[in-house]
Amino acid sequence: MSEEKNEKRALVPRLRFPEFRDAGEWETVPMGSLLVRNPEYGVNAPAAPYSEDLPTYLRITDIDDDGRFLSESKVSVDIVATDDNYLESGDIVLARTGASVGKSYRYRKEDGRLVFAGFLIRIRPEPKKVNSIFLANFLTTQQYWSWVGVTSARSGQPGINGTEYSSLPVPVPSNEAGNNGLSEQQRIADCLFSLNELIAAEGQKLGTLRTYKKGLMQQLFPRESETLPRLRFSKFQNAGEWQKRKISTLLNRSINPVDVDAGAMYQEVGIRSHGKGIFHKELVSGKSLGTKRVFWVKEDAFVVNIVFAWEQAVAVTSAAEKGMIASHRFPMYTAKPNKTNVNFIKYFFLTKKGKELLGIASPGGAGRNKTLGQKEFENLEFLLPSTVEEQNEIANFLSSIDTLIAIQSQKVDALKNHRNSLMQQLFPMLNEVGG
Repeated sequence: MSEEKNEKRALVPRLRFPEFRDAGEWETVPMGSLLVRNPEYGVNAPAAPYSEDLPTYLRITDIDDDGRFLSESKVSVDIVATDDNYLESGDIVLARTGASVGKSYRYRKEDGRLVFAGFLIRIRPEPKKVNSIFLANFLTTQQYWSWVGVTSARSGQPGINGTEYSSLPVPVPSNEAGNNGLSEQQRIADCLFSLNELIAAEGQKLGTLRTYKKGLMQQLFPRESETLPRLRFSKFQNAGEWQKRKISTLLNRSINPVDVDAGAMYQEVGIRSHGKGIFHKELVSGKSLGTKRVFWVKEDAFVVNIVFAWEQAVAVTSAAEKGMIASHRFPMYTAKPNKTNVNFIKYFFLTKKGKELLGIASPGGAGRNKTLGQKEFENLEFLLPSTVEEQNEIANFLSSIDTLIAIQSQKVDALKNHRNSLMQQLFPMLNEVGG
């Protein structure tokens, strides 16, 4: 091995603000050395029963993928007796077990009064050693998550305790030149804070669009025991009541088996639950398909995942799926001429009533045992406009909102990707993760 390969690379970020380019190397320190005190475990009952005479707090029960806290209950805390159970500005809460292990949330005063549950850990950064926003951002980097994977795997189950969190190696600018290290941390924190605020604002717009669509769907389809929607396009105001029809009178089953060629390559489709659409799987060879029953995807067809129909795993195929295949678990249906619009059918099954009917047509126990029956599905009855024109209007309107949601979602994803790429350059890569 050459001397160049043996030489240890200087611990500096790839991207550095101009005023710090000559500030020297960073150093790696255990996270515990950057804290006011050792990591603290939450407790399952840090509060008194709810009382209007005591301050009311939300108890954090989980942390989501975007670093936001989730809460399911309110509690009342006696400040005199439990002054250490609530969060203060700059505190960071970490999940220590379960599927959320490693996720982090940084407390801000505008989030209100919060306490944290027993499977969470609170760390309190020492302001003279580390910037809380700087540290919180490091706890979302790829190298941090690599450390989480290695550390949580040691016990054989997802879990990281306070001692292990204290040992986390954290790269920080050196403080040898007076306050220079904290100044560089602040500069990085300000940059990422602004970007995170932008992501949050765009994410809020996305959430508003989704809420708007959900509210519209509740008005564009009749409610229980009603035969007319609360909201109707003007040109159909006098079109009469909606009529109940069976699926079998609206849709035709599309079955086009694939004569699999062992030497050819194929691409299968899948369907996400909760109306999140079709996804494309990796290419597979005909040989690997073996005797698996597969069918050609039909464009503009209503398709359902029979295993997760009860979770609203429904979609409509498009030109993007042309030439792809689907297994027998994804039956496809085309609209009978002048009877219905397949996108209208899709949107109906994304309503509360539609989900209920899919559940009825999926007998069995929970999960994979709840399989949609073809006859049960085709015998389902529901209300719809008597004219295809009104169905088209509703479907096109909701599709236009879906387009706005998709554009906004792509914008949020692009900003998140930019932030993640930026963080990989603003924090130096450690030679080893986990120690």
